[in-house]
Amino acid sequence: MSHTFPVDWKLAPRESDIEAQIMQYLALRHIPAFQTHGVHRLPGGGVRVVRPHRKGVPDIVGCLPWSGRMFQIEVKDDDGIVTEEQQAVMREFRRARALVFVARSVEDVQQAIEAERQRKR
Repeated sequence: MSHTFPVDWKLAPRESDIEAQIMQYLALRHIPAFQTHGVHRLPGGGVRVVRPHRKGVPDIVGCLPWSGRMFQIEVKDDDGIVTEEQQAVMREFRRARALVFVARSVEDVQQAIEAERQRKR
């Protein structure tokens, strides 16, 4: 049995794929950042699962080197929904003047960071 799909059909990227692309982009731009959760491989083949101590913490946290401004990125795929806990944390850090946003692609991050860079000139 064969299946046919529309010509423009493609697999949507997973949040973990988008997050990895964003981390690569930030590293290439020499923008310090880290992931707040995930699985880290240990020497000898073990793994350690890292989770934030608080629900709703964004996926990526960093600092813009030209301004010193903290940023937080909540990564979502096309269907991802920001939870109430995530919204609450985002509001809290926005009030503290951090740059906080949702990214569904590396292009979203490029645009937000470039807009912030232009704002600081």
